[in-house]
Amino acid sequence: MDNEKIVSLCAVVETKSMSGAARKLFCSQPAVSKHIAALESEFGCSLFTRQGKTLALTESGRRVYAFGTRYLEDYRQLQSALYHLRLQENHCISFGATNFIGTYLIPQLLASYKERHPDRQIVFTIDFWPNLFSLLMRNEISFALAPQTDDLLAQEHLDLIPVTKDPMCLVLPPNHPLTRRRVIRPEDLLRIPLLVPQPLSATRQFVLEQLAALSLTPQHLIDLGTAQAVKQGVISGMGIAVLSRRSVRTEEQAGLVRCRDISGMPLVRALYVVKRKDRALTQEEQSWIDMLRQSDDWKQL
Repeated sequence: MDNEKIVSLCAVVETKSMSGAARKLFCSQPAVSKHIAALESEFGCSLFTRQGKTLALTESGRRVYAFGTRYLEDYRQLQSALYHLRLQENHCISFGATNFIGTYLIPQLLASYKERHPDRQIVFTIDFWPNLFSLLMRNEISFALAPQTDDLLAQEHLDLIPVTKDPMCLVLPPNHPLTRRRVIRPEDLLRIPLLVPQPLSATRQFVLEQLAALSLTPQHLIDLGTAQAVKQGVISGMGIAVLSRRSVRTEEQAGLVRCRDISGMPLVRALYVVKRKDRALTQEEQSWIDMLRQSDDWKQL
């Protein structure tokens, strides 16, 4: 028996389905099914019985689940205690950030921080939010820096510490017809190729959530993988995009793109420090976050 199998079991119990557990764990349904089958083979009994469209624990399943929840809690407490001890001994800060934040906002701050605290180690990971979430849950990073999305705001077991606001804008090729309009409305975006990063991108999620809130669905999405690729797509005239103003500042100043507001569509998102509620920050981590919140560079956003 290993942790992943027990985690899958608990997720199935909490969501009452294999598919729900897969969504919660950001993995495939066959992977969850494989874990449950392995546990049933190991213990020689059925753990679930189907009741309509949901799964319910058998008596054997209830006993395994009770053991599993105690085991995972003890394991998490041990992990947390050893992790804190290691960080304190090494004066280490381990955190992650989504691609936009990690690429455009963190490097200069890291250089400034290291000048003030040359003895402190920093382990920094750039990835999409679902992957950072998994690292948080496994205690492999202390906290993450992530932009506002509906999914993030719905995570009740996480603490969200507001850091700053991130104004976004409609990004257009210099000669695009929309640049000549005094007012651009959300519905103007529907039939024009809208360039977006890949589905795991927090920027993509935020943009589509804002359109969905207005009951609008883009007709022509073009997935270009990363925000950097999206910028190049706009410059080359492939279509338009909604990106952070900070991420296109250099291109706008060079005249490669034009930035516009969209009337009636909120384009300011919050940026958060995200941590587990059951995990306290070390003194070094808190000092880093305090410096970040006080940074003039972030306040300019």
